[in-house]
Amino acid sequence: MNTRNRILRSGWWLGMIALLPACDLLDVENPNNLVQTDLENPAAANAIANGALATTSRAVGYLTALSGTSSDEVTWIGSRDGWGQLNEGKFGDPRNEFTDAAFPFMGEARWMADEAVNLIDGFA
Repeated sequence: MNTRNRILRSGWWLGMIALLPACDLLDVENPNNLVQTDLENPAAANAIANGALATTSRAVGYLTALSGTSSDEVTWIGSRDGWGQLNEGKFGDPRNEFTDAAFPFMGEARWMADEAVNLIDGFA
């Protein structure tokens, strides 16, 4: 009985493996994809400006968290030692990941704002 079950189970798995490529499970189409030509449409100016504002707001939020914690405007209570170091005024630790955590977001915000200005200027 054990050998028969093993053969049936193996046959079932082989059948599933043989039928799986016939299904297009990974062939999907995303209706939300944007391409550059969509952004070059003057009707997209509002969305482009709002996107630049959103990325800038996120970057400013990261800067506010850093400056608020380090200036005792807020008090850090939690389990992350890096924020605790900033709360105590210890800025010299190069391994503290939160001292430069805003940099990638500031770079993204700057790039997005420059791109938005270039695109919107091209509409005029």
